[in-house]
Amino acid sequence: MLWFILSLASAFLTASEAAWLKRYFSDMNAVELSAGPLLMGLPIFLCAIPFVNIPELKDGFWLAFIILIPLNAAGYFMHMKAIHVSPISLTMPLLSFTPVFVIASGYLILGEEPSLPAVAGIIAITIGSYILNLSGSPRRAWLAPIKAAALEPGTRYMIAAALIYSITSVLGKAIIIKSSPGFAVIIFSTVLSVVYITFFSMTGHLKIKKLLKRPLAGAGIGIIFSLGLTAHFFGIALAHAAYMIAIKRLNGLFSVLYGNILLKEENLWFRLAGAATMAIGASVIAVFA
Repeated sequence: MLWFILSLASAFLTASEAAWLKRYFSDMNAVELSAGPLLMGLPIFLCAIPFVNIPELKDGFWLAFIILIPLNAAGYFMHMKAIHVSPISLTMPLLSFTPVFVIASGYLILGEEPSLPAVAGIIAITIGSYILNLSGSPRRAWLAPIKAAALEPGTRYMIAAALIYSITSVLGKAIIIKSSPGFAVIIFSTVLSVVYITFFSMTGHLKIKKLLKRPLAGAGIGIIFSLGLTAHFFGIALAHAAYMIAIKRLNGLFSVLYGNILLKEENLWFRLAGAATMAIGASVIAVFA
């Protein structure tokens, strides 16, 4: 059950990251908002380097790593762009589509075959994510998620992020299998942060000094980000990629609560109903996986 605890912690921390960014960095552009966690989390991972042993790297590690970094950077930007332009209680639950995509990518890349109860749990989480996006009168409510996908830019960005994450989640586990969780999370976070920050700084879209003007908010997001990423890597090392990601996507439930309590976002009851459906699916996965 350790994998379940770590996955749930990752869900809570990633939802907290989105709420923190929305609360304290929403006045910045999407690039600056997305760079905040990477920039502020980088010193934490750099300080951890002396405490991690370098394992024997198995064949295929560097190939998977080289593919992983640009793909994850693209998915991460889409993820942060969605948070920037739309309510987190609307967009974050859409990441629940990731485990559905992971079933296919996990089977093709890692040869992982999910059990039937686990598939049922993943389907329940996906249905819950649809219910989360219902709104309006009962007659028109069922069309709301479709309209949101068409009209709300954040939904399109987040669905794109979910698709990319279905691949990067599996590639992330691949580099863990070919090294170790501690080594993988440090090298991944360090290289991703350096590449992401350097690229957008050179293109003129990112001003690092602007982020450094908020040291307390920055320190908070750095801690949340680093803890969430560490929980993710150690959690996915202990379970099927699809199972871990399914539980992690309960961050949609936490985001609904954050959105209503902290950010005063609407449609609480629809979104709580969807969150309950997602919780049932997660419970099925936890019991039978």
